[in-house]
Amino acid sequence: MAVQDIVKYSFKETFSVSTVQFEKACTIDHSVQQNAYSIYWIQEGSGTYNIDFESYTFNDNVLFFLSPGQVFTVDSEQIKTAYKLTFVRDFYCVQTHDTEVACNGILFNNIYETPFVKPCEKDTKKLNFILESLIEEFQQNETAQYDMLQSYLK
Repeated sequence: MAVQDIVKYSFKETFSVSTVQFEKACTIDHSVQQNAYSIYWIQEGSGTYNIDFESYTFNDNVLFFLSPGQVFTVDSEQIKTAYKLTFVRDFYCVQTHDTEVACNGILFNNIYETPFVKPCEKDTKKLNFILESLIEEFQQNETAQYDMLQSYLK
């Protein structure tokens, strides 16, 4: 993997945000089974990923969601900028909060639809704001940090 720069912010091994920048194409030659929920936002880049042995091609400004137990493989990718949010069930249980965020079966655990979402310009601006706020909150390390991080994830 030709990784140029990865910056990772973590909260007690239960929630993390990584910013990733690649300098050239990358290939992972083995499958990885997910052990947490993950949200990937590929801001700039393209490639082909296999999720649960189905192949998906993407190009610029795309979100995709992985649940624990899913199998993920990178066939090819050329990424300039990407973000990865990872959280465990103990940090934020998708099933428990489904009515609040309406994502169980739509964004996560959806076996019937392509797991990619292409945000519009307005949503892209909101996502940028949320990511900037998350990173700022990780750097604060104050008493209500858990609650704030969980709110931004929602």
